[in-house]
Amino acid sequence: MKCIEKYLFKTRNVYITDINNKNELKPVEKKPGITVDFYDLKNEELRKTLFQIYEKQEVVENYSQRTEEYWKLIIAYYKEKPIAAFWILEPREKVFYDSIEIDRNQLLFCSVYVNPEYRGQGIYNQMHNKAFEYWETNCKEREVITVVEKNNLASNKSNQKYGLKIMGKNYLIKFLGKNLVSVYKTKEKTKIWILINEKKVLR
Repeated sequence: MKCIEKYLFKTRNVYITDINNKNELKPVEKKPGITVDFYDLKNEELRKTLFQIYEKQEVVENYSQRTEEYWKLIIAYYKEKPIAAFWILEPREKVFYDSIEIDRNQLLFCSVYVNPEYRGQGIYNQMHNKAFEYWETNCKEREVITVVEKNNLASNKSNQKYGLKIMGKNYLIKFLGKNLVSVYKTKEKTKIWILINEKKVLR
């Protein structure tokens, strides 16, 4: 099964939150010693901060290129040490990210990572608190999307515990591990994208 998902076909759950179902969200209590806040992408310490979380230089170099034109970054700290990151994609135009199209009427919550040493403590959903506070205050007319691999049991469990609802599926058709076709299906619509030479692809 893992080989099939890696090289041929993958299913992902699509969670959608909007003004119609926002009352189903279940914000979590703040944990002692944990603080969560937005991080300035122009901060000279950005690479250092990201490395403390991801501990992989390749990831740091990729994410440190993200700009405020599209991205917002939430960082969780334990006693002032960066331990988790949560990204919000807020485009002003249609863009492709992670094999799906996001437009100016949507937000994408993505690239969430909690340092392994601090997992299992509800930190992911504490960052959800901050992300949804931003949405509620600044752009609640937008639809919030989160895409999670079907077999990522921990992330799916956390999302559902927070009150997020699976409203659709994303099917990826692959060839030798590379995504070629992306099918985005909800009750209201089905979109199919050929992922070759798509414009405005973000990393």
